[in-house]
Amino acid sequence: MSADTVIYGHSRGYRVLAVFAFGACAISLSAAFKNPGVNIVALVGAVAFGILTWYAWRRSTLRTDILHITDDGFLLTDPAQTLGLIRYDEIEELRIHALHSHPIVGFRLLEPDHIRRRGPAIMRVIVKPIWRLRHYQVVVELDGLNDQVAAIKSVAVRTGIPVRSELL
Repeated sequence: MSADTVIYGHSRGYRVLAVFAFGACAISLSAAFKNPGVNIVALVGAVAFGILTWYAWRRSTLRTDILHITDDGFLLTDPAQTLGLIRYDEIEELRIHALHSHPIVGFRLLEPDHIRRRGPAIMRVIVKPIWRLRHYQVVVELDGLNDQVAAIKSVAVRTGIPVRSELL
């Protein structure tokens, strides 16, 4: 393993954005045709949210580098989660499991509020209740079961991070 190993996957943040944009598109469409006439503002909003839905869904299906394993920690490069470097000593536990044949790696952080403050203000407000509810605050989806999972596990074991794996 080199000093900087790249881990590829799919952006979960774009998928969530696509779902919200689709909902906003549906609400705008219903508002556009609610009255006997056509509400132009709501119709333009529906078209804009439709374009955003298509764009976000397309970006969520593209394979991209989402994580880099460095000497200091895991560098999160997922475009939807701008948290930067998560040092090894900031991680309490890793959980690796699969969902629809895609492995998912969850990071349980020692001080999640400290790391959450690294993101943009709007994302801090949005993810605060989510981070309070779930035990694994940072979750990334890999693109397949291959040596990427082995690389993450070996680095975690080498640095003393407990790994809870549900993969065979």
